[in-house]
Amino acid sequence: MSFPKVGGVKSTTQTEQLALSIIELVDPTKRANGSLQKQRTTALFFFLIYVEYFCVSVYYYCDVEKAFLQLNLAQPDREVTRFLWIHNLSQPPSPKNLVTYRFARVPFGKISSPFLLGAIIKHHLEQHESPISKQLWRNLYVDNVFLSASTFDEAKSLYFESKEIFSDASMNLREFISNNEAFNQFLQQEGNPQQKSTKILGIKWNNICDILSFSLPTYSATVLTKRSILKFIASIYDPLGLISPILVLPKLLLQKLWKTSLSWDDDLTNELEDEWFSIIKNWDNQIISVKRLIDISHSTPIRPHCFVDASGHTYGAVAYLRMVDIISQNISTRISFSKNRLCPIKEMTIPKLELMALVIGARKVPEHTVFGHLSSPDNPADIISRGSTPYELINSKLWWEGSPWLQSDASLWPNNISFTLSDIADKDDETTEHNFNALATTCENKFTNFINSTRYSSFNSLLNVICHILYFIFRCSKNSAIHKILQRYIDSTPVTPSSRRIATLYVFKISQNIHPPPDHEINELRLHRDELGIWRAQSRLDLNTSNYDIQFPVYLNRSCHITSLFILNIHNTLTHSGTTTTLANLR
Repeated sequence: MSFPKVGGVKSTTQTEQLALSIIELVDPTKRANGSLQKQRTTALFFFLIYVEYFCVSVYYYCDVEKAFLQLNLAQPDREVTRFLWIHNLSQPPSPKNLVTYRFARVPFGKISSPFLLGAIIKHHLEQHESPISKQLWRNLYVDNVFLSASTFDEAKSLYFESKEIFSDASMNLREFISNNEAFNQFLQQEGNPQQKSTKILGIKWNNICDILSFSLPTYSATVLTKRSILKFIASIYDPLGLISPILVLPKLLLQKLWKTSLSWDDDLTNELEDEWFSIIKNWDNQIISVKRLIDISHSTPIRPHCFVDASGHTYGAVAYLRMVDIISQNISTRISFSKNRLCPIKEMTIPKLELMALVIGARKVPEHTVFGHLSSPDNPADIISRGSTPYELINSKLWWEGSPWLQSDASLWPNNISFTLSDIADKDDETTEHNFNALATTCENKFTNFINSTRYSSFNSLLNVICHILYFIFRCSKNSAIHKILQRYIDSTPVTPSSRRIATLYVFKISQNIHPPPDHEINELRLHRDELGIWRAQSRLDLNTSNYDIQFPVYLNRSCHITSLFILNIHNTLTHSGTTTTLANLR
């Protein structure tokens, strides 16, 4: 298998100025990477490295010299690393002037190379049973090593020990750079060239000022097409979402282009061109700087606070760290990350988008979470949902520090921060004590049907969704009547046998609300309401069984979609038994 290679000049490094790049064949079935197996990298997710990167006073970075080329390839594996080269560089390329070479070391650019490097480094570090080895592995990302210390002496000790550990594996750590002036002087004495700035996992870092910088690009393409706009947006690297509101408007325009009939390289209309340039007119040479260090040396345990919001076109979440100084009791807050997404092209309701934003936030915060509600002016996630210009974002204290009340004592926080269900719950606890409160009451005009059952083709799927909704209501609602009823069914997890029981009752209530029993059936079947307001019939077997559902079976209309789902579920549970068996179990 052969593939050509080309060289590229790298101006961002002080070591190798020439880098080789692989040019694969277009046909994926004939590519080398298409035949190799990709393994999950053994390195930790770089988000964890960023978390430590923000919270240490002395920080330094280095990389492993020619890391991939330190790994020998087995003889049989070298066959998949063939590439073409010119035999005589003074002659033009021709079939007779080509020669085939093979890599004897692991080449950069192969889909399996990062795993091979990570696995070998991990194996080597495990041979050194020391805290330094564990710290090296915890702060390793491919061939980049990130180390932190509290003092200069500790950083100096880490330098020698880390160099020695990698030296045992015949690997050399180089290109050290730190934010500590004394440590940088020490590095110069050790023969390391001085650097004023570098990139930490793609983000530009000025180690002298100890700030992160995001440089907004200048649109330089001569023709404005869908391809050039996508390339422009993709050139902005922001893994933590610190400037994500700026990208909302460009992404919305790109989504708008997808709705048109324009192909990748068609010129945009004058109207779309004007809209694009109005978005990026103030982007040229704009630099957004963020302070790196979050000082937690004298702080109480850090409390994360996550805000979510959604609009008709965007939804997302933004998280902050709240710190209280033990000595001065000063409170400080700092943005840690954000994430936003465009709404799908298929129109969705705002409540559903709000829940999707809530999912993003809930996945990023600890399990023991207290939910709250606040107004849009105090919600920094509102900036995500509507987008922002670079100037507005740079000067937005709400974005960089969060809601103003976060910097005050918790006792002074707004009272309306608590989430209630007053809009759908009956306010009179005495009259709702025996009702299926907030979900179904004995009064038909107060019944709240918050789910469309016709969208589901499976009874189990419908029950699982309702179980999660009831669990959310149980966790958030402060209505005593709701708790009194739901606590009998809701456990520590959303889906349990007892929660499925009450979800089933609610589904039956939906069915009866859509298709209520007519008067003649109420008389013929001797129907009555139970304590949850569900219509039940008077069975002739009431004296022969202790099962309440057999004594008083639930009324279901045969024309209802829920009835069909319920019967189909019984039929599937009985492994597709006949009509007689299915009806016997149904009754």
